[in-house]
Amino acid sequence: MNEVQNRLIYKYGGRFNYKLKKSNTIIPMPVSKISEDKLLIISDTHLGSTNENYYYLDLLYNYAINNNINTIIHGGDLMQGTVKPLLKDCQDMYNQAKKVINLYPYDDNIKNFILFGNHDFYVFRKTDGLEDLFLDRKDMKILGIKKCYLNWNNYLISISHHLPKCDFELQRYETLIKFCGHRHELHKKDNTIYLPTLSNDIKYYGRENYPGFLEGIIDNNELIINNFIIKDNKIDSKKLYLKKELNERVKLK
Repeated sequence: MNEVQNRLIYKYGGRFNYKLKKSNTIIPMPVSKISEDKLLIISDTHLGSTNENYYYLDLLYNYAINNNINTIIHGGDLMQGTVKPLLKDCQDMYNQAKKVINLYPYDDNIKNFILFGNHDFYVFRKTDGLEDLFLDRKDMKILGIKKCYLNWNNYLISISHHLPKCDFELQRYETLIKFCGHRHELHKKDNTIYLPTLSNDIKYYGRENYPGFLEGIIDNNELIINNFIIKDNKIDSKKLYLKKELNERVKLK
């Protein structure tokens, strides 16, 4: 991986640079390792928007703490960025990011693995000095932009998020499961689960839709995905969403 590619995926020290020729292949390595049987998956919190809801994050953290879950994966669009509607105190991008860092829940035992989406990307493109804010949060690890891979208990999973006008390609690997942000609606297609939003920015595709989050469990020879729906500022239901046998072909040695 050359220096420019390395900056693209893992840069903390300046703005992300994605102006690469389409023939370039980006290999997002090394892969972060998660060594727990359970984790939570969220996406599209859009903090800084008028649709943000920090109470949903409090519900998420309460569930994690009460169930001894120490890992949260974020599928992108942590922040709202420059796109309206914005809260009055979040129209300046530095202030928006600082508020997110200050108000995002914290627990010594919980680690957040965060992929940047298109909204986050434009915050970093337009604002200098944001990286130091994230470095202050030792519980947050930024995974890069657009797509990343994680080693979850020696199984390869991927996290992705839509990023328009991005002219590079990522090397593709076979995975146990793929999680994808940006859609704002829980939906499954083949081996990809499109993630619900953890905000009030609900999209409608002709079906009933709610904010929520997922719980992933590796149990013996099975992958289990549970769906949590949030209604009236409380966790309204927990339902089994997917159960499948572990794919030994994607197991990392």
